[in-house]
Amino acid sequence: MHTGGSAGQKMGSRLLPRWITALAVVFAVASVGTPPARAESAHVGVTLARLLERPGAPGSIAIGVTLREDGIPGDGPDRRAAVAERQHEVLDSLPGGGFRLKRRYRSLPGFAGSASPQAIDALARNPLVATVYLDGQVHAALAQGTQLIGADAVQALGITGAGVKVAVLDTGVDTNHPDIADDLVAQKCFCDTHPSPQFGGCCAGGAGESSSAEDDQGHGTAVSGIITSGGVAAAVGVAPDAEIVGVKVLASNGSGSFSDIAAALDWVMAESADAQSAAFGTRIVNMSLSDGGEYDDANASPCAGTNTANFIDALHAAGIVVFAASGNDAHSAGISFPACVANAISVGGVYDAALGSVSWAAPASCTDPVTAPNTYVCHSNSGSLLDLLAPNWRTRTSKIGGGVVDFGGTSASTPYAAGQAALLLGADPALSPEEIRSHMTANATSVVNPANGLSHPRTDVDLAVASAITDLCGNGSVEVFEECDDGGTLDGDCCSADCSFESFGSACDDGDACSDSDTCDGSGACTPGSPLTCDDGLFCNGAEGCDPGSGCTAGTPPSFDDGVSCTLDSCDEVNDTGLYVPDPASCDDADPCTADACDEISGCSHDPIPFCGTGVAATPGRWLLLLASIFFLGGAAILARRHPENRA
Repeated sequence: MHTGGSAGQKMGSRLLPRWITALAVVFAVASVGTPPARAESAHVGVTLARLLERPGAPGSIAIGVTLREDGIPGDGPDRRAAVAERQHEVLDSLPGGGFRLKRRYRSLPGFAGSASPQAIDALARNPLVATVYLDGQVHAALAQGTQLIGADAVQALGITGAGVKVAVLDTGVDTNHPDIADDLVAQKCFCDTHPSPQFGGCCAGGAGESSSAEDDQGHGTAVSGIITSGGVAAAVGVAPDAEIVGVKVLASNGSGSFSDIAAALDWVMAESADAQSAAFGTRIVNMSLSDGGEYDDANASPCAGTNTANFIDALHAAGIVVFAASGNDAHSAGISFPACVANAISVGGVYDAALGSVSWAAPASCTDPVTAPNTYVCHSNSGSLLDLLAPNWRTRTSKIGGGVVDFGGTSASTPYAAGQAALLLGADPALSPEEIRSHMTANATSVVNPANGLSHPRTDVDLAVASAITDLCGNGSVEVFEECDDGGTLDGDCCSADCSFESFGSACDDGDACSDSDTCDGSGACTPGSPLTCDDGLFCNGAEGCDPGSGCTAGTPPSFDDGVSCTLDSCDEVNDTGLYVPDPASCDDADPCTADACDEISGCSHDPIPFCGTGVAATPGRWLLLLASIFFLGGAAILARRHPENRA
């Protein structure tokens, strides 16, 4: 019979709440001659501490470890050597057989592996260790929204994300898909489902960091297609000329670990700085994955202090912008990890069309009874840390094996946002991650999540590009994406990037928000299209109007007050009429001797109740006494008529 560990191990687990207090004393005695560092004990993650406190805690636990930066150069050629030296020093101090190394990072001081409770205790007491935490798990965060976000308008200006590299950390990528193959410039695998230290159990090349990121699930291929599809099989992506760096971190079941993501981010950071690497100059990271948690504090673990969070911070400082899915768990008080990291741009979802009632299943069941462009998707996690929104609903994108697939969730919203960033960088390569965040949110449409009342920006990349480069086609000045400019701003400017007027019928914008599907007349002028339909089809909302500057405006609901105070007045959407329900309770005049009622035409009535309020209770004895009195008085009257002499 398996006992789950020795008696000593069990006792150690029960005493764990006390060892944190005793660490400073133990270290003060044992650290004579140890290289100086910060004297306080390492922070042990709450989830890990709780696991260790349980009776029969596992003998080997997957953990992540971050080391202190004290004395390590901030940059330059000596940094990696100093990082490696510190890792060696900590690893060499661990008890024999108590730790198995899984990942050792190059750019930041940290590592991951499986450890015994005794090794975890030793790490927590080591003055060079900053944090020890449980190596958590993440999962894939399961017509076109390009028009909704304005990507088609930006592409028409000749901005297509050409030369901008996007690293997609996911299930990999179909390297032969006709929409993606020509944009795939580099790939790597950090996928580990192997129980032993010989990591790489789900990499196509076997154990180790295989160079192949071949997709065996399909999620990563769909994500990559939204960013850069060339339009061969699926629709054209947001940034069709952007380049993909495929990085496999999730297995065929869509799951992966924090430590594998950290290893992938470490590789992206190092390769982006290496002029000899095919991934050199990567500017964007897309992570359509989440751990399902609900976090609203960017300063708490795992959103801060973990290796993954530290690498996101380092990438941000290096000019690489990171996008992460908020998650599909219908949380309304927080978003999931790694989207909750302060320097990640977290992305939730909106609908891009009116679809009637839509229901969602796993991982969270919820229903949106009414849908329309820019309505919040109920399963999209939301909280104060959510940065922006993008299309979420069933995008037709690239499918593993060369076809197309309907793909939704915040996994779709995230590459929509990453693709927009590629367009921004195509227009202005000098933009920093914070400038990208600012341009994508400054002029965005505001969308309210009805579950918590919070408002989040749904980015418009055409407005973001306008904000980023200020001058656009039609201003008479040649920008980086133009060969010439006809200066036709007032007529809608139908001049293409090569300075020839676009053909009759090409899409354009006449500047009137109340006209739809505007087209070029072939001579440089943009002619108005059909009037924008603003009617939402709901009787109770009133008649919607249209403002030329902002588009459709909300209708004024009609008044259904019938003037009768005791009826409950409402709107009947089914029959397109008012509904008036009598409410007798509203007619109560507090008089127990009146019968109160409500008539839907005449209003309240208060009819007296017979014999109520006379002071004579309705009991049999009193009724008999009253009848006797009547008979007595009647008899006396008769006698008086017969014997008048008896009258006074």
